[in-house]
Amino acid sequence: MTTFKYDQILDSIWGAALMAGGGGGSLQYGLDLLESYMHVHTLEPEDVSITVIDPHGIPAENYAGVTAGIGAPTAIQGDFSPYVKNAFALLQSLAAQATPPRAITYSMAVELGGFNTFIPMLVALAQGIPLVDADGSGRAVPALNTTLLAVNGNNASPIGLVDNNNNQVILALQDPKDAQLAETLARQVAVGFGNICGLSGWMIHKDALINTVATGSISLCQKIGAVLRDSSITDKFGELKQRGIVSCRKVCSATISAGASKEQDGFDRGFVEYTANGTSYKTVFQNETLLIQSAGEVLMTAPDIIACYDQQSGRPLTNADLFDAQGKVKQGLPPVALGLIAVDQQWWNQDYEVINALWQEYFKPDYNGDIKRFTDTDVACV
Repeated sequence: MTTFKYDQILDSIWGAALMAGGGGGSLQYGLDLLESYMHVHTLEPEDVSITVIDPHGIPAENYAGVTAGIGAPTAIQGDFSPYVKNAFALLQSLAAQATPPRAITYSMAVELGGFNTFIPMLVALAQGIPLVDADGSGRAVPALNTTLLAVNGNNASPIGLVDNNNNQVILALQDPKDAQLAETLARQVAVGFGNICGLSGWMIHKDALINTVATGSISLCQKIGAVLRDSSITDKFGELKQRGIVSCRKVCSATISAGASKEQDGFDRGFVEYTANGTSYKTVFQNETLLIQSAGEVLMTAPDIIACYDQQSGRPLTNADLFDAQGKVKQGLPPVALGLIAVDQQWWNQDYEVINALWQEYFKPDYNGDIKRFTDTDVACV
């Protein structure tokens, strides 16, 4: 076990926001939740810490549980903490009703992101339980069936869904591994709850943590965040690569020249165009960035990670950060650094064709080809 103090928690939120690949909830949402928790409990930075545990150190009989938000990131308004509280309480109830009954003694992130990585941190703070140094996706993902949890065979049912008034919906599927059906139903519930709701489920034991999800990812995010927050470092992607923290490459320093976003079926969908020295790059997103192309050629796709940060402050930016309430690109956005990051190796436990078929459905209608991996992409920095 290790202890993350206030600055390390901030590092982790920043790093998770970059590793999310354009989704996972804004960095600011995570920071606001932390500050709100500290204000309510009259805490100073030196009072704040969480215990982070390596999955190998978890007793075999114990379980970690997932809490998260699901829906359109732009729909998040105000304090999300009631959703978190209600989601974790429902998770405890689901665990008690399981056969045999279970106790959720560890908190875990379903994915990486400034918002969805902090939510289980908030659970750890509020409940006094450790946070698992792992997450269920190794990035942010557009749907429950695109989590590593689902890809590598963990049960997607039961899942609990709540709103801020503790209205509850429990999904109990005949086939507990049918993450596609879980996604379809959960997305409709989220739409009914105003395009955003709290989610809980994925009761995971030690072996599944070690063998099916992205382990060490919270510590990784902390290291990434420390680089992003260091104002003396101007080329963050270059520094991350040089230190061997993560496999990445910078595509360009660019201005955002065009884009559009709209809420549709519980997602934010759209595109962003980046311009650098006369070269244009276009990214397509469904909450998360799915692909990057230039001059009509797709350069790389999910599940590898396409990310950007504010060139001036180092703050990672989600797609939702780039648009106003009308879905138009915000005025006065700063220059950004656009880069590519290799996704966690757990994504390649399955045959290539399995992962290819999974993601191809999300590329349509913008792209009908195969996934293009970070290892197969050779993009010169512009």
